[in-house]
Amino acid sequence: MKVICYRNTKITLPNWIPNSRLNEECPLGFAYENGDFYVHMYGRGEGLYTISPGLTVTEGKKEETSLTQWVVNRFGAKDIQPMYEDVGVAHPSIWRPGLYTYDELQQGLKYTSFEKEDEDQALFLLFQKLIDIFSYIEPVECNLSCYGHRLRELIILASTEFENQCRHILRANQIHPQGRDYASKDFIKLNIPAHLTEYEVKFKPRIAIIS
Repeated sequence: MKVICYRNTKITLPNWIPNSRLNEECPLGFAYENGDFYVHMYGRGEGLYTISPGLTVTEGKKEETSLTQWVVNRFGAKDIQPMYEDVGVAHPSIWRPGLYTYDELQQGLKYTSFEKEDEDQALFLLFQKLIDIFSYIEPVECNLSCYGHRLRELIILASTEFENQCRHILRANQIHPQGRDYASKDFIKLNIPAHLTEYEVKFKPRIAIIS
């Protein structure tokens, strides 16, 4: 089932209580055909969790109305674009918005409880080392030229863990290099299915208050 995404411009729907903030909080729309019905879900325009399955609208299909026409008529859809994947497609070990509960995550991403705990521990150790470094070096732009063995150690550990994750995801999704070991040019293949260019990391200052 092909999916389209778009911006909502209509605030109210038939038989719904008017909500003037609905389009502000959930400006995105996602729609697809399921049997004799059209299905629409609202989505947020920022943050990681961008799809809201709890805000779902369905309506019986009409032969003279296409899915695109339906979203335009009902939701005032603009900037309509096709989605990269079909409905229900999930890539093992690659999380995307829409998977929320632990059961959904475990089913869609295909991991065991032991694997999750192992990855949690690896991430915790990296953060622990980073926090320890930040107790000596303030994470501000003027300190970008700082260097030392603790930083070197963290960079090596983080790089090794990143390479390990890439290898795991490539194997889980059956993206294999032919007759050789993995290299950087193989890791580039993860950019499209994992949407890596859409993510960024920010450090926000935190003040700890001890009472």
